[in-house]
Amino acid sequence: MDVPYCAQYRNCFVSEKRLDVEYHQVLPDLPDDEVDEEYAIRQESLFATLKQLNESERAIVALYLDDLSYRQIAEIIGINENNVGVKLNRIKLKIQKLLIR
Repeated sequence: MDVPYCAQYRNCFVSEKRLDVEYHQVLPDLPDDEVDEEYAIRQESLFATLKQLNESERAIVALYLDDLSYRQIAEIIGINENNVGVKLNRIKLKIQKLLIR
């Protein structure tokens, strides 16, 4: 039985010890004329940084990048809306620090 998309993220927060979120490694193809060397380096750096986040942080980022509202993210992971904002801000700061290294 397939687990609904949102439930996969919810499972991630039910137990911090056992995370059931699956991430797809396939990225969308960009037209060749849009890819330059600097862009490719920056993209590779960002993906390497995202891999350094823990599973729950990646789940929150994935939901945020899927254009879900703070309210929707809160309902999926089982926390309040304000806590989502706090967690996202902390994750953004963590990403910035990791990128600067």
